[in-house]
Amino acid sequence: MAWPLRPPRQARCLSLPGGATSLHLLPQGRLLALGVTSGTLLHWPEVTRLARLAPLGSALVRWQVTGTTLALSDQHSTRRWRLPSAAPLPSAAPPLATFHPAGATVTIGDDLRVRVKAAGHTRVLWPPAVAPANLDGLGVPVGWQVRLKGGQLTVSATSNVRTMTNGTTDFTNNYVWAWPSGRFLGCRTLRGDGDNLGVASLAVPCRTREP
Repeated sequence: MAWPLRPPRQARCLSLPGGATSLHLLPQGRLLALGVTSGTLLHWPEVTRLARLAPLGSALVRWQVTGTTLALSDQHSTRRWRLPSAAPLPSAAPPLATFHPAGATVTIGDDLRVRVKAAGHTRVLWPPAVAPANLDGLGVPVGWQVRLKGGQLTVSATSNVRTMTNGTTDFTNNYVWAWPSGRFLGCRTLRGDGDNLGVASLAVPCRTREP
């Protein structure tokens, strides 16, 4: 929520995907809202959203502005954006997972995007492979796996998530695409014991649309 200090401007309320735990005023009229595993770049003082700097692979551990470059670091790697445009910069981080089906290469990048390279062309599958987390965003990623079986490409994103009893349990988001068309078939969240995750559980279920 933003309140004007002078009339006649009206207060603005903006919902941020992933929430916000802190706000930071940047050069060139930019406002950075940081969540646990996400970031959003806003235009100040209009408080309009410019770009979603997410999802990150795990909890944000550091952010830094160097000249015209904004960097966000999680436990896996560092991603960078150009200011003031918020254009993403290339990443040199190794993939979180790589799979080589016949005639193709499937990778999961540090931006959690699933990319399929075949016949010299690369396409990005939708949605990103986000690992489960608590409602407050806490969860320790265990890893990402890719497999191909029966004409279906499955990406499993697993986290060790705190439960209500202060214990921890592994949860996995299984994203499934038709192979080789890349048509998204769906996603379900599983507990470590293989049971489907109920809607009332603390763990956030699969994301099946862009935030």
